[in-house]
Amino acid sequence: MQRIEIQEIDPEEAWREMQARPEIQVVDMRDPESYRTYHVPGARSIPLAGLPRRVGELDSSRPVYVICMKGKRSLEGAQILSEEGFAEVFTIARGTEGWKDMGLPLES
Repeated sequence: MQRIEIQEIDPEEAWREMQARPEIQVVDMRDPESYRTYHVPGARSIPLAGLPRRVGELDSSRPVYVICMKGKRSLEGAQILSEEGFAEVFTIARGTEGWKDMGLPLES
């Protein structure tokens, strides 16, 4: 399997981009329970284990920001999306923990 370079975006920059570009899809790779506790506004819950069979729920022509708790699962998820033909895939640096620590908005 070829390794594809995945771009990383800082949480504050991601939040600005999400507000300016409503076409951005945000995917939360954490388990459903963690997602229900809190998540990035507008994020869709697709746990990493289910991503291969749910990739069709996403639009490959639109940008995707992938997030998890700290960054490991989002990198794996971004790799899967890139391999599936998604051209604009980013991981959100430091995950939801970093997002929360920066005081950015969360939903529950």
